[in-house]
Amino acid sequence: MHGIDSVTLAVIDTEGAETMVVNGSRHSLAQMTYLIVEVVDSFCRQAGSVEEELIRKFCALGFTAFVISRTGRLVPWQPGMLSDTVNMFLLTRKEYLRRTNLSS
Repeated sequence: MHGIDSVTLAVIDTEGAETMVVNGSRHSLAQMTYLIVEVVDSFCRQAGSVEEELIRKFCALGFTAFVISRTGRLVPWQPGMLSDTVNMFLLTRKEYLRRTNLSS
């Protein structure tokens, strides 16, 4: 359609409904290579989730998660490191390995 064969990037900013997006669109998300997700812990909690649970759901779909720092650097995500609002960059493990092997 319109000369577009595939989409490899999705931006998810749904004001706390990110868990519902993950749960309802696993197949579509599995087709993505890159995701940018705004995670607001207070919104997640209002929706009955927590940010760490949400990020683990993305990781379970095969993504590697990074926090986008205030300076724009990508910092590997680790449980317990997030503040209330954070922007995440996620890429498939396959793409992560491809890119890290290129720089070796």
